[in-house]
Amino acid sequence: MKNPEVKKYLRIIGQGFLIWIVVFVITEVVISGGRSERNLYLIILQAIAVTSLSAYLNRKYISATIISTILRGIVLMLSFALLDYLIVNLWLEHNNLTIYRFWPSYINYVLILITPLVQTKMRDFFSVKKIKSS
Repeated sequence: MKNPEVKKYLRIIGQGFLIWIVVFVITEVVISGGRSERNLYLIILQAIAVTSLSAYLNRKYISATIISTILRGIVLMLSFALLDYLIVNLWLEHNNLTIYRFWPSYINYVLILITPLVQTKMRDFFSVKKIKSS
């Protein structure tokens, strides 16, 4: 594995898996006690956890282009969605696709997708503002 691009994307996939595992343990195991429940409190908690974890893992990532930032968000989202499909849909729900019938499930995917882009744009905005004020 000498290719740095492969290492970079494997690290991003691992970060997506880490986000999913932490969010799943916090919301589905600790908060709801293993029951597959969907209420507003749980949706808000998942959204906060997904956004904060994604922002924390992206804090050192600096991209030269918008395309690489969007690609990073897509890879994070796909790895999160893969675990949602494999663990929640196939293993826990026995492939009855209930996770995909519940529209707030898609909020997590959108948040993971846009967090790197928003974070990069905010970082650029504040760094430009500091330079102009100097």
